[in-house]
Amino acid sequence: RCEICSACQSDQPKKPMMSHDITKRPGERVGCYLFEFDANDYLICADYFLDFFEVDRLYGKTGKEVTDKMKLS
Repeated sequence: RCEICSACQSDQPKKPMMSHDITKRPGERVGCYLFEFDANDYLICADYFLDFFEVDRLYGKTGKEVTDKMKLS
């Protein structure tokens, strides 16, 4: 009912969901995301095969810290 939303709604059509290939072994497809919660930075890495995820707190949010955390995951 919002005037702005109504005006923009047709400009943003829904996209169909795209599925990914089923993985055959652990580590074949991994998703990593940076996020902030309660004024702290975190990295979450998920293995699509194992349905396993790990959350690490980041203190500096530097590229080196992120890659070091990913190597340990």
